[in-house]
Amino acid sequence: MKKLLLSLPLLFATCAPAQTPPAATRASPWGFGSSAEWLMDGHARFLPLMRDAGIHWFRFGPDWSAVQPRHGEFDFNYPDTVIAEAGKNNIHVSGVFAYLAPWASSKNTAVDFPIKDIQYWRDFVEAMVRRYPNVTHWEVWNEFNSTAFSRNATPADYAELVREACKVAKKANPNVKIGISCANFAVPWFDAVIKAGCGPFDFIAIHPYENIGEVVHGGEAGYLSMAKTLREMLAANKLNAKMPLWITELGVQAPVQPDAEKDQIQADTIIKAYALSFAQGFERVCWFEARGPNYGHGTDHGIIRQDWTLRPAYTALMTMTKLLGPTPLYQGWLNPAKDGYAFAFRTSGNGSPVIVAWAPPGRVLEAGFPERLHLIRQDGSVETVNANQKIQLTQSPVFLRLPSGSSATASFTAAKGNMDKPFPWGNDYANAREVSCRLGAENIDNGLQLVQSNTRPDQVGVEPCRRPDFASGDHGRYMQFRINPGFCGFNDRAFDITVVARCLPGKPTGFKLSHESTTGYTDSPGGWKNIPDDGRWHELTWSIDNAGFVGAWGWNFRTDAIGAPAECYIREVRVRKK
Repeated sequence: MKKLLLSLPLLFATCAPAQTPPAATRASPWGFGSSAEWLMDGHARFLPLMRDAGIHWFRFGPDWSAVQPRHGEFDFNYPDTVIAEAGKNNIHVSGVFAYLAPWASSKNTAVDFPIKDIQYWRDFVEAMVRRYPNVTHWEVWNEFNSTAFSRNATPADYAELVREACKVAKKANPNVKIGISCANFAVPWFDAVIKAGCGPFDFIAIHPYENIGEVVHGGEAGYLSMAKTLREMLAANKLNAKMPLWITELGVQAPVQPDAEKDQIQADTIIKAYALSFAQGFERVCWFEARGPNYGHGTDHGIIRQDWTLRPAYTALMTMTKLLGPTPLYQGWLNPAKDGYAFAFRTSGNGSPVIVAWAPPGRVLEAGFPERLHLIRQDGSVETVNANQKIQLTQSPVFLRLPSGSSATASFTAAKGNMDKPFPWGNDYANAREVSCRLGAENIDNGLQLVQSNTRPDQVGVEPCRRPDFASGDHGRYMQFRINPGFCGFNDRAFDITVVARCLPGKPTGFKLSHESTTGYTDSPGGWKNIPDDGRWHELTWSIDNAGFVGAWGWNFRTDAIGAPAECYIREVRVRKK
């Protein structure tokens, strides 16, 4: 054990030697993270595997308490070991300053604020930055806006941590970049932290689990709006709207035991996650995670199973990184067969350009391309597709690459021509005053979509509708909706939301509305609205003036029937700009 009971000046002069990964891969966007539960006993095995999968960055955050178990006593054994192993595998490390050492907390825990003395924090930050000079990117905390990782804390508390970390870290190493981060896609949280005086920072990191989860169900348009929303927020605060954007956690779970269908969903999603993120300009994307752990639900996020066998997502990632190379460059989009998704990339070095393409969930699209191409599937198998030959696109992404020496590049030229244009999957509503969703066995979405909801289709006379499913538990008492991102942006605040509802015969009921506001999710003004037992449809309207519709948890507003005596029918939902 390297327990160093040293004065601070001598401690700061002590740096752990580590092999430095190649400078050429510092610009690589391919990253991953791993949880603490399986990190120490597994890093020596999974780091080589992630290297072989084409990953060049590892997000690593040793707890403050692990590095400094007592005031004045530093133990660098754990981070020394992991960072050295990453270097041996030519993987760069980005760091996280987290959490509280219990002795520094006013309540003797790792998450309870306030901190006893901010100087304790300064000393920890300086010790880490000086000891690891090759770790030049550091996030301040992990998911500070989640009560799982900070309690009795405010945006002002986080702003102070960012401000002090930035001062200390840059003095210790002028090359260091400091990032602010959040759980989910909490843009209003960032806005509050900036307004609380966090001072200058260098990059933003998000964890959009709910948004990538919606991509599984066809939520690409919402996912593709994230970078634009972040840049709108930065511009509104008169900050550099072009600063680097990172995703330092995202993922979907797969069953612990092999399951062909669900494993394939994870494999499809990992490809979509990287492609959609790169296309909108995220500089680095870290899939969570390499391996495990199982949180008790029979599933985990890893692309390596607990028994060290490789999931299909691992193979899909390896295929993607081999085709796109360590530093792929986004080259525009295509809209194959009108409803398909396709993104072009120029590969590292002299490799051929590549298109990543797929169809919406449950759809099979016939698409043709004007040049002869190689179609590569996720397992790396290759087949030749002749010019204009129809191929079937499904929800499982495929790769399309020009054969070596080919000069026919019409598809790639067309994609590049779209590069600076708005994405076509969500911008039909930019000039609309109203969006709506007509509910039924098949919903009719006109700029508004029902998401993440346990409902079932029904019919009243000839009127199709849906009803919440109370039998499925509390989640069945919500109906959650996502507005098309082309309809509203970060700065749009005032809307009327109307729900057309009717009670079941003899069962008067009601519900309230909750919405995403400038300070997070909140109950909407107007409160609870009753639906009388009169055999009629009722238009229930909530008027809001503090909207912050960014999709932090994948939805913008929801009906909330917690406490309602009965279900109801809902025929239509409309959102109108005031």
